[in-house]
Amino acid sequence: MSAVTLVNAELRPVHMYLRKGGEAADTENRTCLCNALLASAGLGQTRRATGYTEDPLVTLGSNLDGVRAMLQDHPQGWSAAQAVTWLLAPDPDPDPGQSA
Repeated sequence: MSAVTLVNAELRPVHMYLRKGGEAADTENRTCLCNALLASAGLGQTRRATGYTEDPLVTLGSNLDGVRAMLQDHPQGWSAAQAVTWLLAPDPDPDPGQSA
């Protein structure tokens, strides 16, 4: 029987982590960073046996001003193209204390 951990009511195999010397206790409430980031790009894994679909992971950093601005413009969410357009747009209210 392969080792699994219960996370979000889904059984997630951790046998590869254990085989590489990891501890089962270290897998509690954890996810694979690579898989989660790929899911964020629309390439998440779906497990055939259970139908489990990998959850995306969003990384924001500590400055949420951009996210707040994007939420005002796109309350239902935004595409990567819209995010890039926003990032490349001139700053409408530049901080005079920061150098360009």
